[in-house]
Amino acid sequence: MMRKLVGIALCGLMVSTLFLSACSSAPKEVKIGLVVPLSGGSAGPGINLQRGVMLAAEDMNAKGGIKGMQVKVLSEDDESNPVKTVNAVKKLIYEDKAVVVIGSNASSCTLAAMDVAAKAKVPLITPSSSSDEITRQGNKYIFRVTASNSTQANALVDYAVQQLGLKKMAIVYASDDYGTNAKEAVVARLATHGLTPLAVEAFQPKDKDLSSQLTKVKATGAEGLFFLAMYDPCALAAKTLQQMGYMPQIMGLGALTNVRLVELAGDAAMGIINTQMYVPEGKTEADKAFIEKYKAKYNTLPDYYVALAYDSMMVAAKAIERAGSLDPQKIRDELAKTKDHPGLGGNLTFDETGDVQRSVKIVKVVGVNPPKYEVVWPK
Repeated sequence: MMRKLVGIALCGLMVSTLFLSACSSAPKEVKIGLVVPLSGGSAGPGINLQRGVMLAAEDMNAKGGIKGMQVKVLSEDDESNPVKTVNAVKKLIYEDKAVVVIGSNASSCTLAAMDVAAKAKVPLITPSSSSDEITRQGNKYIFRVTASNSTQANALVDYAVQQLGLKKMAIVYASDDYGTNAKEAVVARLATHGLTPLAVEAFQPKDKDLSSQLTKVKATGAEGLFFLAMYDPCALAAKTLQQMGYMPQIMGLGALTNVRLVELAGDAAMGIINTQMYVPEGKTEADKAFIEKYKAKYNTLPDYYVALAYDSMMVAAKAIERAGSLDPQKIRDELAKTKDHPGLGGNLTFDETGDVQRSVKIVKVVGVNPPKYEVVWPK
């Protein structure tokens, strides 16, 4: 009898030991990689992208994480350098074992790192890279949360022609992946309205003098100018045009929505319009809570980089939750099924290429001190 009791006790101890061993080996955290520029000339957008991802992770962890696992964000600085983006993505995937990577900001960086993610079969979500080429490669592991250049260009050109009644247009663009693709998208959309730009002028992203290109635009008498680049050179262009006494309607894509544009250009920025996916309007309870939380933490309003990054993290979390696994392939398959996810700037649905289907707003600079944007379409 004593032997039988001892045997039962030993069996119980073995079962308990095995149970504890199984529990201790179960994953306690979800590793999400983040690659954005945290230093250099593009650090502003990069820091805001990081803030958006971290805020989403904090919100998730406060509610118990993903299926009881805490979310751990592993950040890498790529300095907007494609080579560094590739190395950072490799490190996050192969050394840190991230199951999803979010990044990068510049289209050239995301284009460079896409193949790394595909070969490793780990999903890569870009919050803000908008070049159409990103989702034209047939890469099944890339997903984009911002609207593509074509989607944004279609909305902007239609607004310029149909709402503003502009017919005589010119284009000035940065000769990088982003600017070149945006230029092609605008030209294509203008053609659907039977319009051809009167001038198409390129510049190097680091150029400090755009007077040559803008003088050529002025000579055409264009009423509207599509300026397809980041906000710093747009501020330079706006000030130069003001000094020339020539103020066509300046228009651009999402990259122009930044307080730095207004800070650098001053009153020359007034009236500039551009596309946008998110404006902190607080029209929904979720957006109100998001704005309040961000303001409490950083003492400023969130911009679209913050919102796009937040949405990217939430989309990833929902996919992991549905997958019920930390297997990157299963997570990728669930990401591909994302439909009508309630993002901060509107619902998000991924198509078969990984591109997002979402609404686009047109915003206008209506204030300088402090910088202020207003949604002018849709009303």
